[in-house]
Amino acid sequence: MNGIRHIRKQLGLTQAQLAQAIGSEQSSICTYELGKFTLKPELARRVAELARERGFECTLDDVYSEAPILRAKRSRSKPSKQKAEA
Repeated sequence: MNGIRHIRKQLGLTQAQLAQAIGSEQSSICTYELGKFTLKPELARRVAELARERGFECTLDDVYSEAPILRAKRSRSKPSKQKAEA
């Protein structure tokens, strides 16, 4: 079993939308979600990259795990400098 369905749902995508985004077919996404076939590493990398592009932390381990929970990326903004009081 893999985490494709969980990731797809967390991204708010249909099977067809995910397939289009990673260069696959909707029927292939369905078979991966059902566990009939193992997701090829290249497609797994595309899924993880798509999740990262949409603001989530996602690894290949997440893609292949049974029920991953995507975490929102932390903001890397610099803390604002406070003006020194005189």
